[in-house]
Amino acid sequence: MQESPTWRTVLADILKRPGERQRIAEALGINQLTLKRWVQNQSDPRPQYLQQLLTLVPEQQTVLRSLLEQEFPEIMLRDGAADEAPQEIASSFYAEVIHMLATLPPHQHPWSIRKRILQQAFEHLDPSGRSLWMTLARCVPPSTTHKVRSMQVMMGVGQPPWGGDVNQQTVFFGTESIAGRVASTGQPVTIENLQETRLMVPPNIPGLGSLSVYPLQRAGRIAGTFSIMRSEPGNFLVSCQTLIQQYSNLVALTFALEDFYAPKDIELYVMPLPPLQIPYLASFRQRVLEVMKEAGTTQQHMTNEQAEQAVWHHIEDELAHLVLSTQR
Repeated sequence: MQESPTWRTVLADILKRPGERQRIAEALGINQLTLKRWVQNQSDPRPQYLQQLLTLVPEQQTVLRSLLEQEFPEIMLRDGAADEAPQEIASSFYAEVIHMLATLPPHQHPWSIRKRILQQAFEHLDPSGRSLWMTLARCVPPSTTHKVRSMQVMMGVGQPPWGGDVNQQTVFFGTESIAGRVASTGQPVTIENLQETRLMVPPNIPGLGSLSVYPLQRAGRIAGTFSIMRSEPGNFLVSCQTLIQQYSNLVALTFALEDFYAPKDIELYVMPLPPLQIPYLASFRQRVLEVMKEAGTTQQHMTNEQAEQAVWHHIEDELAHLVLSTQR
């Protein structure tokens, strides 16, 4: 007699397909071994992963939802309560961040802690994992002008509706963007309906309904921005302003003092739209290798970090010139 399927057996069949195990694990932000444990009934998914899992397997979504509701009715039937997130960060998470700041080696802790904070904020603000994504952008250190000329996305969490991995979209923003405006003024901006505002270029971004952007600041100086974006318009982001600010304050702790700039030292260029930046960004790694090679031939000492920053400055200038050339 054939046993009735469970959500675990359905998931097991999905994971047998080439590439699916890696795709789903990366989308959920978990280890592939965790998926194996779910399938083998060695552990249960956290509540925030259940709804997100459904969005990743649209062809099996109906049957998988039905089977999940049988095992986790108290979680799955709470679908309408996704926006009812606690309005403060748990003290245990503050303790975790402080412990990481105190114990991780300097070369490791900024990236690791920022990623951990973003993941926690993502799970906190959108337990279903369906409609929200967030990014951190830094002020690009000044070159010869001694002024901050652009913002650059450092990392992100979530999957924007226009596709791709937001964590890999290292684009530049300038005075034309809301992130640039927030960095220049030090004042947060929240827009409930982006399709009805004239504050962003371009005015209509497919799949983007609302956003909230907070500065990463210390003593009135700015290091970058923390952006929360949602695919739907509405007052969700407005109701979570205190929580978003708390997370931005936590992220700011991961930046060194020299990463913060006085408002008078932030004079942003206009940057081209992200799609126009792709040809310049695609050659980044090759250009870094060329700079390192040239430094070696002239016996000039240069670290990989210094080479990367030099290339970012070159790309920043090229993008600014691209905008100017199209305006003539």
